[in-house]
Amino acid sequence: MIAAKHAVLVLLVAQNTCLVLLMRYSRTLPGVMYLGSTAVCCDELLKLVTCSLILLAQYLLAPADLLSAGPSSFAGYLKQEVFAEPKEVLKMGGLALLYTVQKNLLYKAVSNLDAAVFQITYQAKILTTALFSVLLLRRSLSMRKVVALLLLTGGVALVQLDKVDEHASKSSQPQNHWVGVLAVLGACCTSGFGGVYFEMVLKRPTGAGVAAVKPPSVWAKNVQLSMFAAAIALATAYAKDGAEIAQRGFFQGYSPLVVGVIALEAGGGLVVAVVIKYADNILKSFATAVSIITSTLVSMFFFDFKVSRLFVLGGLLVFVAIRLYSQEPAKALAPKVDESDVELLPQQERARAGSVVRSNAKNEPMV
Repeated sequence: MIAAKHAVLVLLVAQNTCLVLLMRYSRTLPGVMYLGSTAVCCDELLKLVTCSLILLAQYLLAPADLLSAGPSSFAGYLKQEVFAEPKEVLKMGGLALLYTVQKNLLYKAVSNLDAAVFQITYQAKILTTALFSVLLLRRSLSMRKVVALLLLTGGVALVQLDKVDEHASKSSQPQNHWVGVLAVLGACCTSGFGGVYFEMVLKRPTGAGVAAVKPPSVWAKNVQLSMFAAAIALATAYAKDGAEIAQRGFFQGYSPLVVGVIALEAGGGLVVAVVIKYADNILKSFATAVSIITSTLVSMFFFDFKVSRLFVLGGLLVFVAIRLYSQEPAKALAPKVDESDVELLPQQERARAGSVVRSNAKNEPMV
């Protein structure tokens, strides 16, 4: 078990660090820049294909007795697993819209912010999740969590008050620090609202009178989500960047590096299925801190990012806040979390400290 936790820690740090660093690097190179909107579309299509192939493998490898009692074809199996409840499937459209907006904002943010600054600022999603939980779900926060959120707000503010022009790393593409800040804060809001949206709308009611229906697997949920997200992302790409796509093509600026970034983004949700079995809140918060430190060190040596006192102080406050917020009461029993209780959000969502949405219906997908 200890070895497994160590492996999960390495996996989390690698996922949280590599994606943001490679994404940032790909957005600073000279030449024609690839469109973030088309990258989001490719990400969702790749995820849809991958999860569909996993369902196909499950169907082909299923025991003969189960196959004989179930659907006679893969199409029937797919209908049973993915489309058994059309009303529930349609609800995924709202979440897909949130994810599409969020991912486009993340590309905008990482194009304008250093990787380390982005990593720290994006931890504000903990604050937005807590605020939406209080406002929409009428939840109360303990004094410890309130203090943690105040420290988090102060830490993020200190990082943004740094001398931006003096410490920012160089980029061959135009960048604007405050555009990046607004974009990442927008992504934090969609992240926080997305988690609460699941509990308010997608959670299957339980109790007498409600038919007991087997919840879809995590792969089926991803198929449901990616179908809507790919369609919305494609429409967004042509609505937002239609002129550029018509002039230079859908895949303008693509390179093996960009393909790698898209694959890493799409594979992030698959990593969660492994991580959730072993990672508790403390481990995830520790992984978040390590990934921020790693991103900062790599940015210093390879991107000429200059660390200031304000950045260090803000980062320390964010580390303390994440630790406080993720710490469970000593006598509280940790609820058992099924692998399907994972939010399917972009890379940093996997490191959200203490904010795994607990759904009685096991109805929450992964990104």
